[in-house]
Amino acid sequence: KSKTTAAICCNNIATAYNYAGNNDEARWYYNKSIALYSNPSIALMKCYRRLGEVCLVQSAYGKAVEAYKNAIGVGLSLEGAEPTSGLIQCYTALAEIHCSQKSYESAIVCYYKQMEILGQIQDKDIRQDLLQCAHKIAALYEKEDRLVSAISIYEHTCRQLNLRSPAGEVTIYLSECYA
Repeated sequence: KSKTTAAICCNNIATAYNYAGNNDEARWYYNKSIALYSNPSIALMKCYRRLGEVCLVQSAYGKAVEAYKNAIGVGLSLEGAEPTSGLIQCYTALAEIHCSQKSYESAIVCYYKQMEILGQIQDKDIRQDLLQCAHKIAALYEKEDRLVSAISIYEHTCRQLNLRSPAGEVTIYLSECYA
């Protein structure tokens, strides 16, 4: 139990350094906290996610990707817990990193994973989130000159959400958004 307490203390110190803008210290304490956790937990997942955020600020993209993937691995391994928002945040961050590196196919995979998680939530308030994911995927398809795929994701999402959106309107919408 004392290791868990020490992990929580290190995490709190890391968060304080992070808020103060001292990213090197924050990163060190997040790594220390991660090393002290002995079992997968939501706290460990959050620690990895926050480490990813610090690495991202430091432009250490490889380390950020590694931290986010570790957070996802921990989140997916948890039984009985629902780390949904943490997983969504990690997939979003990974997608944005992939976009910044023009690795659009990897970003699309992350957005689809995000949509898969959102689709499991039994809440009508997620409609906007699903549409936003579809919009991001469509935008990436369009960047790759895959307009048919862009239209297809919009059509699929609209059907899933019981919205009406003829293909012609979607094509016009895409052209206006990304002209």
